[in-house]
Amino acid sequence: MQRRILWGVSGGLLALTLAGCGATVSVTTQVQPNGSGTITWTAADTPHNLTTVGHLTPAQVTTLLKKAKPPGAVVSGPTKNHSGQDVWIITDSFRTLAQLNHILQAATGAQAFHPVTLASSGVPWARTYVVHDPNNNSGNQWNWVTRALQAAHNSYAGNWESSASQDTVRPPWIVPSGQPSWGHALQQGSQPANWGVQWYRPHWTLQLPVTLSPTPHVSSTWTMTFGAKTWHAMSPATQSAIVSWWHRADSHAHETSHQGVPSWTAQVSLKPGSDSLWGTLHATTTTKPPTFWRKTYTTALTFTPSSLWLLPSTWAGWNLHTPNGWNGLVGWRTAYHVPLGGTVQAHSATLASDGLWTTDVTWTTLRWDHVAAVGLGAVIAVGLALWGGRSYRRRQALRVRCPHCGATFITHEKFCTRCGTALS
Repeated sequence: MQRRILWGVSGGLLALTLAGCGATVSVTTQVQPNGSGTITWTAADTPHNLTTVGHLTPAQVTTLLKKAKPPGAVVSGPTKNHSGQDVWIITDSFRTLAQLNHILQAATGAQAFHPVTLASSGVPWARTYVVHDPNNNSGNQWNWVTRALQAAHNSYAGNWESSASQDTVRPPWIVPSGQPSWGHALQQGSQPANWGVQWYRPHWTLQLPVTLSPTPHVSSTWTMTFGAKTWHAMSPATQSAIVSWWHRADSHAHETSHQGVPSWTAQVSLKPGSDSLWGTLHATTTTKPPTFWRKTYTTALTFTPSSLWLLPSTWAGWNLHTPNGWNGLVGWRTAYHVPLGGTVQAHSATLASDGLWTTDVTWTTLRWDHVAAVGLGAVIAVGLALWGGRSYRRRQALRVRCPHCGATFITHEKFCTRCGTALS
């Protein structure tokens, strides 16, 4: 099992570039899955802007930023970049999304403020995140500097920032080993830039025994576990979320632990046409012309697992996938149980790349009505034979033979009717 690597990813990136006036500024907000993170404002003073055109010295800009910054933020700089520009960096951290929104409200002002939201969906080991920051396009997160310039009656207050902004919203991202880092992965596919995932890939073991009949069913066994390295790389919150999820999903699932890594085993009964937490089983059975002794059937089964067990289809655009379409690696085995006297003639089973399990099996069963008819006929014939033999022996036992002429008579005759000899 390969560990998934968590990269700190920007929750919001606002870049404002002025043509001919204003500073080059950006705001980068890094948001983690639990809502914590950091926010960084960066301002680079292009020639003749904040200092010369704005009639401020670098020291005055530093003082202005320190006095006007949102509560808790730290101002550093100025430092010189590769173009010789003065650069100031203002940073703040937050433990929850509510704290981030409190910081942004202080930066933008109450009237311009709109909260950042972080939504997630999926199962605890494979989640999709979406961050929405409605302030990005307007440059509102730099309003605190504008207000400070206005309070200082600086004539440059209305010109130092531009409305021509571009933004990219990036939530947390976990990629498998060997995949590109988030900075490059975000350029793949057509997914919006505010979309990301957190994925800890489990191992699935599926036992799929099929009980064959005209209405077949599957009494399967599902086991899920994680590699030790993957499990111990998770945060305690993620581990607890997975344990709680299983308790809610199937309270009868058997939980075991090996070297501190839990696994869950669930007994899953799948009947054709019934939806469940696990998925839906479809079955079709056709018959071939029977012989006197046997009937032959062909049964086709298709199991469509619930979306809970599959990777979201949108992940494919980011080269995140498994060979079987599940959100883990699947080892599986199909077995067949036939009625008494039945045989399996041919079978095949596959677990396709879209997650569907299919099986086709040709099997036979004895025609028990014909077997019973033949057996009953044999019993009757044997009974008649026994009865006839017994009757014959009884008749033979009731006859006597004349010792003189050899004629036979029933035992109540006293004299031979042929020669008159007395029968005693």
